Amino acid sequence: MGFQDLHLFNLALLGRQVWRLNNFKDTLCFKVLSAKYFPDGDMFRPKRCDRPSFTWASIAKVTIALKEGFIWQVGNDNLIDIRWVHWGMEDILRKLDSKVAADFFTPLWNYWNNRNKMVFQGKDDPAMMVWERAHTFNNDFRIFNLNEPPVILPTSVCKGWRKPPKDFIKINVDATVLNRNVSYRAIARDADGFVIAGSYVFENKAIDVV
Repeated sequence: MGFQDLHLFNLALLGRQVWRLNNFKDTLCFKVLSAKYFPDGDMFRPKRCDRPSFTWASIAKVTIALKEGFIWQVGNDNLIDIRWVHWGMEDILRKLDSKVAADFFTPLWNYWNNRNKMVFQGKDDPAMMVWERAHTFNNDFRIFNLNEPPVILPTSVCKGWRKPPKDFIKINVDATVLNRNVSYRAIARDADGFVIAGSYVFENKAIDVV
């Protein structure tokens, strides 16, 4: 028959079965498979099984391939579960710290509200008004995180100490100011990490930060 790629052809045939299972949930095939593999009725979120049947293993493999090409039509949002829906931003969030994530999502949330206002009320706000509202919300959000347990937890970074290059000496310094008490610390180490010298000073006096 002139098939160029039998693997893709098989995926297409199985994709047809996935479409039928997703759209005809009163069939015997759907009832049998859902009873064992996806009791909540969503084949794209099946439960884990140690020894699935060959039929379900083939269908499950196709569902993974199909999900990579899915997009959501939001509509009235009754069918969207934010805990499971793939929004396509996971890779972005992995690279953003908490502050940048807040700066990113606050304008996005305001733009989305403005879009809904246009869809459901037939009017929207000027872009500058949306931006200023997002800026105000972002400042309020930061103040809230300072006064209350933070909603977005800070990203922990383990920096560690690194040895200096050969024939170099690294000097690390630190200072602390608390209740009019001031302390300074310094330590010098060589390229092997051995301590060459160190010092510590404590003073009970107020100083300017500049």
